[in-house]
Amino acid sequence: KWDPLRGKKVPTNGFYKIESYEPDQKLVLISTHPESLAPRKIILRFIADEATGSSLFEQGQLDVLSRIPAYDHKKYEKSSSYRVVPFLATYFLGFNLKKPPFQDRTFRQAVAGAIKKSELVQALGSGEIPASSWIPKGLEGFEPYQENAEGLDPRFTEAVKKIKIQSDQSPIEAGFDSSGRNSLVMEKIQADLKNQLGWKIVLNNTDWKTFIQSVYRDPAPLFRFGWSSPMMDPMIFLTSFTTNDPFTFTHYSNPAFD
Repeated sequence: KWDPLRGKKVPTNGFYKIESYEPDQKLVLISTHPESLAPRKIILRFIADEATGSSLFEQGQLDVLSRIPAYDHKKYEKSSSYRVVPFLATYFLGFNLKKPPFQDRTFRQAVAGAIKKSELVQALGSGEIPASSWIPKGLEGFEPYQENAEGLDPRFTEAVKKIKIQSDQSPIEAGFDSSGRNSLVMEKIQADLKNQLGWKIVLNNTDWKTFIQSVYRDPAPLFRFGWSSPMMDPMIFLTSFTTNDPFTFTHYSNPAFD
């Protein structure tokens, strides 16, 4: 039962099989082809804090570091072991359409129009590009991002104006899973929504397991998440918006889209 999201064993035919698993510590893989020159054993360590991972890598306790803290990128770029690999994914903010105020589309559009995305990816400093479409770059349906002189998405300026003239908005909870990277992103979003809309955003960060359970069960009104694809097909992204899809965490439903 090592797949916590689906609660069932997933058959694989890969080069390795699981030898042992220590929750929140490590996963040990052992080769099914011992005659190969590939490593016979691989230890995958679960390290929630990116800074800790970076420190262990520098101490020689990790052979591969999959994520680098934003403030360490410049330092690692000078290293011969540094590699940048494009990742077919969209990092996004989701809305729980069953919770106020996001039943109203104007409020959702106002959020999309209030975040300065170029500043956000610049703060991360790890090669991401601002997203204008749900489908990422490299797939049919991708739309390049455009912004106005203020660094905002011009498609949603009217929604921002409408929300600004409404009465004060109650504090809104925004959920995310703990990491230095996610904290940086969410604090930037918190500041943008305060500056552009006057909203108070209450950040709620939890460990990954707690967070993913909340997303499946009943996410916060606003929550951060990511969506990636194992293949070059935009349908992997589009089906998550169809009614009753198990990954429609936002509760979005549109007969025309279906």
